[in-house]
Amino acid sequence: MHAAPPDLYELLAGAVTDDPGDGDRVAVADSKRLYKPGGGWRLLERGVLAARALLVEPGATLSESGGRFSERIDHEELLAALATDADGDSTATPWQRGDALPLPRDASPGEVADAADALASACEGARVRFLGVRARRVEPAEFNDLVDRHGTKGAALSHVTLALVREVVDDALSSASGGWGRPTGAPREDARDGAATGGSLRSSPATPCETVQITCDKHGGRNRYAGLLQHHFPDCWIDVIRESRAESRYTWRHGSVDCTATFRVGGEAALPTALASMTAKYLRELAMHEFNAYWTQRVPGLRPTAGYPVDAKRFKAEIAAEQKRLGIDDRVLWRCR
Repeated sequence: MHAAPPDLYELLAGAVTDDPGDGDRVAVADSKRLYKPGGGWRLLERGVLAARALLVEPGATLSESGGRFSERIDHEELLAALATDADGDSTATPWQRGDALPLPRDASPGEVADAADALASACEGARVRFLGVRARRVEPAEFNDLVDRHGTKGAALSHVTLALVREVVDDALSSASGGWGRPTGAPREDARDGAATGGSLRSSPATPCETVQITCDKHGGRNRYAGLLQHHFPDCWIDVIRESRAESRYTWRHGSVDCTATFRVGGEAALPTALASMTAKYLRELAMHEFNAYWTQRVPGLRPTAGYPVDAKRFKAEIAAEQKRLGIDDRVLWRCR
């Protein structure tokens, strides 16, 4: 029997809330509650960039670090920190700027610094350590290849997500010893530039890690995940605890630790999964910022697109002539599903 992971919202309640309207604490919630297409990025940036600051020097408060977390970072530094192309498989697109787009864009550096300081203090008081966030940027060409390989959009994104889960679990296990376990979150971001993301936090005293808790949002209507888990943990025997519309749960032994993976409706109710959701959304919107900048500079009067189905067709029609002139294949630009 595996104990339930700690409620990190409760442990970090002095600094963190799932209420977007609470301006005194850092909002960490399902990204759909914090951002709407065309809206500002402030709430996303306060959470995502504050968490990134804790990765720069885990466990340090801003006062101890001399306030350097208040300095701006840029888009490329964020992508590198999240290891979005750790294996080097991602092919650059013409609209990937590769320059220093400064962040944050909507929040102030001071807001991010205050949020990071609050998070660091709350983590220290609750004996919680933030181990990391990993993301995987999937451009249309790679997405299309994945769909060709796995047969469906859902299967393609599930494989990307669970490959990332394996990376996050292995990273957590190879980090400094200690911890009750690692609640690891891994939602999916089904965007034009998709980003599957995993977050990992650890709580309690410095004792050898014995359990890993993985929480994922349900992948569409899928209820069965044993085969996917077996594919990404091939040396382990996956035990099915339950499979239902509300929740599917699995356990296995991975090295010296017991792992539990739970796929549930509303998975972003878990703090690590919510933070992962926010990170995926933020990376998606930064990618769309690059995409729109590239095309609006080349097509006079072109209105930017949020990248969702109806307006995306309008946008594609309006760039068609320039796309042909530039010799950019549809497969690089447009997802097949």
